[in-house]
Amino acid sequence: MNTEVAAQPLAEQHVKEFHIKVNSGEKTVDHNQLTFKEVVGLAYPNPVFNDRIQYTVIYDRADQTPERGSLIAGQTLIVKNGTSINVDRTDRS
Repeated sequence: MNTEVAAQPLAEQHVKEFHIKVNSGEKTVDHNQLTFKEVVGLAYPNPVFNDRIQYTVIYDRADQTPERGSLIAGQTLIVKNGTSINVDRTDRS
């Protein structure tokens, strides 16, 4: 009798999904620590980062302290199920 169990890659063993809201739309992410650029990308696919375009990110119900606030370039956000994020884009032309 063969009792060997096929090993799964570690990443597949611990897959977790987080259901969040971005600009009132439902999004699912597979990790809970998101960079500023990842958050912007959830709201605006293929975002442009330059001197003319500015993104404002406001979050609520995050899995960090404070659980409500704003996110700026270079920062990360720890999300949990139910985290709400609003991302606004401004063109400073």
